[in-house]
Amino acid sequence: MAGLDKKILSLYTRGLSTCDIQDELKEMYDVDVSPSLISEVTDAVLAEVKAWQARPLEALYPVIYLDCIFVKLRVDGVVRTQAVYVAIAITLSGLKEVLGLWVGREAKEGATFWLAVLTELQQRGLEDVFIFKEPSAAGSIWSLFATTFGDNGMIPPAKGFFASMDSRAFQRQ
Repeated sequence: MAGLDKKILSLYTRGLSTCDIQDELKEMYDVDVSPSLISEVTDAVLAEVKAWQARPLEALYPVIYLDCIFVKLRVDGVVRTQAVYVAIAITLSGLKEVLGLWVGREAKEGATFWLAVLTELQQRGLEDVFIFKEPSAAGSIWSLFATTFGDNGMIPPAKGFFASMDSRAFQRQ
């Protein structure tokens, strides 16, 4: 059946277990799929995600925006509020690049977690940043990037800041 892997991934991203995916495919498409096939499809995507998470970064980004959103995730069959940390950069060519996403163990945003994120970014090749826009990571930033200007969170960043930014105007500046 063409596109079966996409259907499996779609169901998997909605939090369905292997058995639930098997049942849904049988009910919707009258297709018998083994649990091992479902695992192979999801494991292949996880390998790609891990490679993306570990990819080398540029040495310099003019701007990096750090933030956190809170989402409901099913963990071990229990729905919990989890922090998802995001690092978005503006490249020297003015393009937006997601540097990474991290799911926190606790439903709170804090400097300790940001320190681990920034250390990881350094290990992946990041050497310098002109401006950090961040809510609560000032101490973490200045301990790793002493010459960087950072917004210590006193002025909360506008949601959609990068979505509304004209990258050509940024490049001209």
